[in-house]
Amino acid sequence: MKFIPRSLLIVVKAHNTDAMREAGEIADWLEKRGISSRVVNSAAPSDPQLSGLPPFEKALANDMDAALVLGGDGTMLGIGRALQPRAIPLLGINFGKVGFLTEISSRDWEPHLQALLDGDFSVQGHSVLHWALVRGHGEEGGSGWAINDVVFARGNVARAVTLDLFVDDIFMSRLRCDGIIISTALGSTAYAASAGGPLMFPSLNTTMITPVCPFAGAFPPLVLPSSACIRLKSVQSVDQVFVTIDGQEHLPVEPGDDLLIRGETDKMPLLVRDPRWYLRRLGQRGFILPGPGSYAPPEAAPDGQQK
Repeated sequence: MKFIPRSLLIVVKAHNTDAMREAGEIADWLEKRGISSRVVNSAAPSDPQLSGLPPFEKALANDMDAALVLGGDGTMLGIGRALQPRAIPLLGINFGKVGFLTEISSRDWEPHLQALLDGDFSVQGHSVLHWALVRGHGEEGGSGWAINDVVFARGNVARAVTLDLFVDDIFMSRLRCDGIIISTALGSTAYAASAGGPLMFPSLNTTMITPVCPFAGAFPPLVLPSSACIRLKSVQSVDQVFVTIDGQEHLPVEPGDDLLIRGETDKMPLLVRDPRWYLRRLGQRGFILPGPGSYAPPEAAPDGQQK
């Protein structure tokens, strides 16, 4: 379904002067085309603010059709979490390094935004993870959302952690490993890919379990439906263990604590111009490389010219 916004929240990567300058240009450009906008800083209210910009808060997005995020993948993940469970579609302009989740280059945003106003973009929904940490005495130790992954792993000491894994109340394994990654399909190109997990098309409603360097026994990466309820129980350990959310937030875990994780579908909507963006980006970002003697069809020529 085509999506044409009449208002855009412009979220600027914190402390990035180039992004702030471009946000002003985009706001002026949108105003001339009858599109209302509001420019905010991606930083939390307690963080230092960019000059003249209010911090991003969920309430700021309630009356907006979509959010234009000027930043990298980390900024996209942070804003995606902040907008849960009422998510509005996100479109990213890359001011980061990899930019896997960002659709537009910071050097040529104008034709892409014009295409957005012309109805050439559609909304593609993606699953997220809801997590809750339950302390051994029954009290909640924290809860929230993850866009890419939830990681259960040791701290600074180079020793394995021990955990029990349950899926839908079925005991699967007691694992000794460096850690375990519970990820969405959208997050399959993040930490899970580095640990040998599969690459999953991001709109699939799946949750993946990928152990990190498991010791003894066999536990290959496991793909489950998003509805699966995953429980990780921390077993007695002399080392500190942490839960890390999207590589950005972390909480300490004590022996006897339970980490509960379940997928929620269509909670991370992205605005996409080409539904095959993921397949193209796997090659553009080096996740899949052509083998020796591979033939590049005309549309995939490096210089963009027909051969």
